[in-house]
Amino acid sequence: MTRRQRRASWRRLVAKQAESGLSAAAFCHRHRLNLHQFYRWRRWLRNDEAERNHAPGFLELVPYSPRGRSGIRIRLGPELSIEVDRDCDLSTLRAVVNALGRNETRPCLP
Repeated sequence: MTRRQRRASWRRLVAKQAESGLSAAAFCHRHRLNLHQFYRWRRWLRNDEAERNHAPGFLELVPYSPRGRSGIRIRLGPELSIEVDRDCDLSTLRAVVNALGRNETRPCLP
């Protein structure tokens, strides 16, 4: 089985488990699958999907406040720091932090 075929097979199994309403453990028991292998593939496929949904490159920050400021300041000195005003736009902050953590195995925020 090629790598592409194996990935497609696991993608089908993960989707079938999600549609079944069964827990991962019950699904794996019923279909005689290794539970740890199932979890590993499910995590890998989710991370792969998340990476494909995030376009690489720049994130445009558009000020929303009447003062023309977003309320977010990013400093990239020796250590990364983000300063946030009380009235900053939280969805913009979440997008900024996720964009900064894009190269990590998990996004910075849930």
